[in-house]
Amino acid sequence: MIRLIVAQGDVLASADPRQLEADSVPALGDSIYEAGLALRALMEQVGKQAMQGEQAGVPTSRARNVDCDGSTSANRPRSSG
Repeated sequence: MIRLIVAQGDVLASADPRQLEADSVPALGDSIYEAGLALRALMEQVGKQAMQGEQAGVPTSRARNVDCDGSTSANRPRSSG
């Protein structure tokens, strides 16, 4: 979803307005809006799950960070930075 939002934002930002069809901008705007709503709902679910885990006594240090591609923090190399 994030990639969809970014890609559509790039289209709007980089396109010459004279090259866009009259209906393109509203269609892209609707799509970005819908993807944003879906992403917000997903993030709210994640937040609720975290709160439920804390209430059940699951330590937050045992939680895994999962990226959009499904990889976890354990799978990523550590930055030297």
